[in-house]
Amino acid sequence: MKLLSLHKMLATSLLLAGVLISCDKGTKINEDGSINVVRNGKTGYSIVYNKETSKSVCDNLVLAFNDLTGSNPSVITDESKLGKYELLVGNTGRAETAASLSKVGDNGYAIEVNGSKIVVAGSNVVWTSLALKVFEKRILRNPLFCKDGKLTIPGDYSYIQSYDDPQLIARLLDEGLEFTLNPTLVLNCPGDEEIVVAQGAASDGKHFYFLNRSREDGQSKVYKYDMKSLQLVGQSKIFDAGHANDATFDYGKNRFIAAHGHSEGKILTPLDPENLKVLPNIDITVGSGAIAFSKGRKQFAISQGGKTLYVADNDFNVLSSYTRNDNSVYLAQGMGCDDRYVYFPMSPQNGKTDNVLVTYDWSGYYITDLHIPMSLESESMFYSDGNYYVNFYPGKLQGAALYRVDPVYNYIYSK
Repeated sequence: MKLLSLHKMLATSLLLAGVLISCDKGTKINEDGSINVVRNGKTGYSIVYNKETSKSVCDNLVLAFNDLTGSNPSVITDESKLGKYELLVGNTGRAETAASLSKVGDNGYAIEVNGSKIVVAGSNVVWTSLALKVFEKRILRNPLFCKDGKLTIPGDYSYIQSYDDPQLIARLLDEGLEFTLNPTLVLNCPGDEEIVVAQGAASDGKHFYFLNRSREDGQSKVYKYDMKSLQLVGQSKIFDAGHANDATFDYGKNRFIAAHGHSEGKILTPLDPENLKVLPNIDITVGSGAIAFSKGRKQFAISQGGKTLYVADNDFNVLSSYTRNDNSVYLAQGMGCDDRYVYFPMSPQNGKTDNVLVTYDWSGYYITDLHIPMSLESESMFYSDGNYYVNFYPGKLQGAALYRVDPVYNYIYSK
C-alpha cells in the first residue's frame, strides 16, 4: 500500500510539474480564440521552416522574438514531428500552410492564424521574407498585440496580399528593404547582316522586341521574339532610327517606339507591333535618349544624357520636368519603369566593373542605386509580365543579350 501510494504521489508530482512547465512556456489559447503566443517572455511555439527557406531567415526571426518579446522560440524543419504550437515559415507542406497559400496565388503572401498554427508564407522565398518583415512590423512591433513580454494574436487574424501584377522590386523599395539583383540570361538576338549592335529593347507582355543598329548610326531593324518559345517571329525592314538609343512599348496606343537619341533626341519612330511596319516619325518637344512607358500610369518617362527626367502623357505632352541629382559616375544608357519607379540602367566606366539601375520615383526624387553584378554594357531596361529585364551589348558585334534581373531578399532583423 505504501509503495502504491508512493507511485501515486510520484505520478501526481510529475503531472503537476508538466502543468507548471506548460504554463511556464507561456502559450495558451483563450476562450475568445486568441492565442497567448508569449507570456512573461516565454513561448511554447516552434518556428518550422522548409528547405527552400534559409535557416538564417528563421534565426533572424528568433532575434526579433527575443528582442521584442523576450522569448526564444526553437527552430526546426518541417521534417520534424508535428507539434501543436507552430509558426510555419514558407511552404512547409503543413495543411495550414497550403490553405493560406491557396489564397495567395503566384505573387503575394499570407500571415494567418489557423487553429493553434501561425502561418507566415509567400509564393516564393522572396515573398516569404517580405511576409516576415510585414509580420515583424504589423505583429511584433504592434503594441496592440505585443507589449511587456506578452504577445497575443487574435484567433481570426488574417492578412493576405495577392497581386496580379507583382512589381516586386518596387514593393521591396516601398518597404525600404536592402536586396540584391541576380541576372539570368534569357536569350540572344544576334541581328543579321550589319545590324549587330544592341540598343533599345521592349515587350508587350507576349513578345520581346529588340532594336539593333549597324556599326554606324542610321540603319536599324526591330526583331520580334515570342516570350514563351523564345523564337524569332518577325522583323522589320531596315529604317533610320539615328543612334537607336532606346525603345519602349506604348501600351496606350499599341505601338513599339524607337528613340533616336544623340543629335536626333526629339525624334521618335513608331512601328506597328503586328507586322513591324515603320510608321511616320513623331516629333517631341524634349530630348529623348531614353524612354519608358508605364502601363498602369499611362504615362511616358523621358530622359537624355543622364541629366533630365520628364513625365509626359500618352500624347507626349510634358506634365512635369525634373533635373537628376544622383551624380552617377556610371555611363548613362536607356531607361525602364514600373508604376512606382523609373530605372536608369547605367554601364561601367571610371573603373567600375558592374552595372547599376539608378532609381527615381515618378515625382523626380532619387531613391537608390541597384547594382547588377555584370560588366557587359547595359543598353535598355523594361518591366513586363511580372519580371524586370535589362538588355546588354556583349560587344564584338554580337547583337543583344537579354537578361532577367530578379530581386534576392532574405529577411534580416535589425533593431
